Amino acid sequence: MRNSRLFLAFLFAASGAFGEIPLPADNEQWLTVTSGEFRIFSSSSERATVEMVTELLRMRETIGKVTQLKVRSSLPMYIFVFKNERTFAPFRDALFQRRNANVSGGFLSTENANFVILQNDARGGVDRVVYHELTHYFVENTMAGLPLWFNEGIAEYYSTFSTSGDRVQIGKIVPEHLRWLRNGNLLPLAQLFAVDSRSPDYSEGRRQGVFYAESWALIHYILAGNEQRRPQLPEFLAAIRSGKSNEEAFQSAFRTTFASLEGELRAYVRQPVMSFTSYPIGELHVPEVMPPQAAPRDVVLVALGNLLAQSNAASAGDAVRFLEEATRLNPKNAEAHASLGFVHERNNDRAAATAAYEQAIALGSSDAQVYISYGATILERANANLRAGGGATSAEDVSRARQLFEKAVGLDASAARGWAGVGATYVIGDGDLTTGIAALEKSLALAASQEDVAFHLMQLYGLAGRRADAQRVFESNLARSSDPELVQQGREALVMADVATAEALLDTGKVTEGLALMRTLVSTTTNVRLKAQLENAIAVEEENLRRREQIELVNGAIASAHAGKYAEALKVLDEVLPRITDPTVKEYVEKVRADLARMTRPR
Repeated sequence: MRNSRLFLAFLFAASGAFGEIPLPADNEQWLTVTSGEFRIFSSSSERATVEMVTELLRMRETIGKVTQLKVRSSLPMYIFVFKNERTFAPFRDALFQRRNANVSGGFLSTENANFVILQNDARGGVDRVVYHELTHYFVENTMAGLPLWFNEGIAEYYSTFSTSGDRVQIGKIVPEHLRWLRNGNLLPLAQLFAVDSRSPDYSEGRRQGVFYAESWALIHYILAGNEQRRPQLPEFLAAIRSGKSNEEAFQSAFRTTFASLEGELRAYVRQPVMSFTSYPIGELHVPEVMPPQAAPRDVVLVALGNLLAQSNAASAGDAVRFLEEATRLNPKNAEAHASLGFVHERNNDRAAATAAYEQAIALGSSDAQVYISYGATILERANANLRAGGGATSAEDVSRARQLFEKAVGLDASAARGWAGVGATYVIGDGDLTTGIAALEKSLALAASQEDVAFHLMQLYGLAGRRADAQRVFESNLARSSDPELVQQGREALVMADVATAEALLDTGKVTEGLALMRTLVSTTTNVRLKAQLENAIAVEEENLRRREQIELVNGAIASAHAGKYAEALKVLDEVLPRITDPTVKEYVEKVRADLARMTRPR
């Protein structure tokens, strides 16, 4: 399972320890409203809450209008609107583990949910970081394996979304980026295109600034500055996802050189005016935000406690206080017990985690995330046992996890992580592979960026003998991952698919072809254990092949003897006997030879 990701636009040095986050005051009013996957909690006024959420919905619908991105999330999006800096700051600083006085919004993405936190009385409305990270999420929801410059450039491009009167605006300039590019040097485009998450140009101070600024400027030029270049961008991305190198994809899509396009970009950022796009709000299908309702205190405490529980381990103590207070106020709040289970599991208190999850289920929770969290906990334990012992995992654990995931997708068919869990149980457990494959395919269709799901799908494709499909998923979803270990695991999954092919060849009698493929795999795999298993399998098959050949020769000799060709038969047996290593076969052949010798002895 992928780790939680936390995003912030501005990072400042930590300044001392953080105090305990106070529970909301008993008389503090909170409002709640749901709009699609948006679940809003607000301590601000009804009007301010509706305005803030409407702006987020407008941004989402605008991106959906002008792109082919999947802007409807398969995960719930929890949005917290805090009425002022005083109530917002403790959560902001706890989530980011540093004091960030100039930040008025943040975005947190986890496996099971997304979280947006906003300060209502901040100048400028929704913080640009929120729009930036929402764009990242929409991209990841749609496709995987895209280059880093595109991901950051497109996120910066749409981060400037704003509403002016009855129109929305996208693609406005980012002044600090423009100043940077006009006053400094651009990266060569070949270097920009090659940047990944481990590159100094992405992770080191001043060099990072150039990377973000130039990525934004290139996207701005392609989308807003040159109509001829705009249709070339999806061509480039499709070529990248098909497995082509940066240079091959660039030349086939843009039909020019890196140096030539770099010249166009330099001229573009020096223009006195750069255009942006505007649309009437009336053209957008923005869902109406219904009037918020007063939220019960235990529900608010669970929502805030879950936010803290999902953010980082350092906030676990605060999360427990919020959640335990919620269970005190309402012992039947199933979501509170489930969130406590998550915190206990993170603290390695498995007994407490199990008890909390079972309590949530016993209370009849209708929240799919409860079953997904518990199922993931059980499956992770089963995986840990498998890794530690190297043997078979518990069939009971896998069965229980599968039941929980199936319950989750029964409650919410759009729960990508629920389908991912169903499929994962077929990777380490028994069952019809086609069912597991279908579940993982559905999960990826709902959320394309789940690298763990892509890996599991590759494994099942391999076991099912669908090597070409495994290769396709690798190229589309894993080949450009920022995690080198995962990339290597993906390559090993392809090796396992080839192993399945080799075994199928052996099973159908194509021994020569199967052994040839196995010998190739021995030379390519980096998995020491698999290499040893392959070498052993090759030795066994070669011995079986030799035995079959020897038996065929012996049977041929016997047939010759039956035809009266005794001398010919004896000659064959004398040639075969020294090569026979199986004691049983050797004893049998020696007996046959002795019988033939007696039959040919002069009387």
